Amino acid sequence: MNPDLAQEAGVGDFVLLPNIDLDNFLSNLEVRYKAGYIYTYIGEVCVSVNPYKEMDMYNKNFVNQYKGREIYERPPHLFAIAEMAYTSMKRSGKDTCIVISGESGSGKTEASKIIMR
Repeated sequence: MNPDLAQEAGVGDFVLLPNIDLDNFLSNLEVRYKAGYIYTYIGEVCVSVNPYKEMDMYNKNFVNQYKGREIYERPPHLFAIAEMAYTSMKRSGKDTCIVISGESGSGKTEASKIIMR
């Protein structure tokens, strides 16, 4: 995935689908996954699909592209969620948390490691 692409594959936020139903949801997820976009938002929730392979989308260059940005300024990514939580914590002066949920083998541990970086 290249976050510098002007046009993402599919719809980056499921809320913006013209018809929100299971078929469109799954179809959009498939289009994005096949194009290398494993993250898609539902509002401020990030849905991820485990690619079951190494992806070069967690390096310092990617971190810097999300640093100091609002959540929708870049394509969906865990870095955007982490930046949003950190910024919210700094602004409010209150603790915050990120909930990571999923089936066994879905990548929760890897997502946790990525966010904590």
